[in-house]
Amino acid sequence: MNCGLVATILNTARLIVVLAFAACAVPNIILDTDFGGDVDDCGALAVLHALADNGECNILAVMLSVPDYLSGPAVDVVNTFYSRPDLPIGVAHRDIFEDRTFSLPKSQKVMACGSYAEYLADNYPHDVATSDELPLSTNLYRQILASRPDTSVTIVTVGYLINIAHLLQSPPDEYSDLCGRDLVAKKVKAWSCMGGAYPEGREWNFWALNMGPATKFAVDNWPRPVTFSGYEIGSAILTGSTLAEETPYDNPIRRAYDIYLCGEGKNRESWDLTAVLYAVRGLADYWAAETNGCNEIAADGSNAWQASPDKQHAYLKQLKSTSEMKDILDGLLTQPPGEGEPYKTPVAASQAQHRLPLGPNGSFGVFDATGRLITRGTDRACFYSLHPGTRMPSAVHIYRYRAEENLAARAVGTIH
Repeated sequence: MNCGLVATILNTARLIVVLAFAACAVPNIILDTDFGGDVDDCGALAVLHALADNGECNILAVMLSVPDYLSGPAVDVVNTFYSRPDLPIGVAHRDIFEDRTFSLPKSQKVMACGSYAEYLADNYPHDVATSDELPLSTNLYRQILASRPDTSVTIVTVGYLINIAHLLQSPPDEYSDLCGRDLVAKKVKAWSCMGGAYPEGREWNFWALNMGPATKFAVDNWPRPVTFSGYEIGSAILTGSTLAEETPYDNPIRRAYDIYLCGEGKNRESWDLTAVLYAVRGLADYWAAETNGCNEIAADGSNAWQASPDKQHAYLKQLKSTSEMKDILDGLLTQPPGEGEPYKTPVAASQAQHRLPLGPNGSFGVFDATGRLITRGTDRACFYSLHPGTRMPSAVHIYRYRAEENLAARAVGTIH
């Protein structure tokens, strides 16, 4: 696209919201995610890394909109898998959530077959021991934005908007003399937001955990273009099943989908993946955008598209077929890491399949002939393996890989 053309047409507010993603430079992305709940957050991060491997974007940081202590280590696992182990990670302040409760019971699917975040943290190399050691997202946002050229950063949110609300309210600090809203107006190019339903509805990221007021504040006070990828966009595109066909068993993205979906070769809706894809590639021939009007957020987190006033808001409408969109996203999900040495999971060898108790709480694991943990009977997604060279069935050494020990093997039991 001609850069001069972009500059010429940016004086039209309704076009800014779409054209903000069509600039000539490779986008610089900050991903803000509630990683560890639904597995599409893991898929979104994987897609972002694949796009970066293709040279289509730069990743500046990952922000966590939940303070779960294992989300940080799990994000670091994915970053490390894609040979970006030093990407900055920020986390929402834990105190923010002390008086917040789910309005409805949390989906049983999150823990029915284990926490994929815990499994990744216990299973794979990383050097973040716990989310508690990470900087606060607001501080990291301000540090990164202050250091970047003007209108050069694209923010993608695929979770709650609490970090955005706090960024907008943040006071001047050692990084910038600007208050948060002014800093965003100066440094951010555009925001791609997975949230809401269009033309109206009530969607999880906007209302859960009593986040309605934070969502309303963030959207109402955002000073730059924002495009919403609604519930209806991602729910129509089912992805992830090809991970079982096209990636190694120890691929951490595949394992996350297997655990969350309680089995191999299953699909999940692509809510978060679409917001990432749009942030990097823009409309392309995938979507059209409704740019007339604005997204009005109620205090309960519900939303409705209004014809006026006309703000720098837009929402996506799918153009490409669902099957074509699935192929595009699955291709990015299964794309091998483009940098570094091939990644290997520390999997031990055994001689046969065995069903073995793993701990005093009665949990158990079933291992195949290579020592691969097939399934387990506990909701703690801890990684255990058979010690290499151990003769069966005379002795079995069970090891747990612990995040706080940087995945150093520690024997937790021997069964004779």
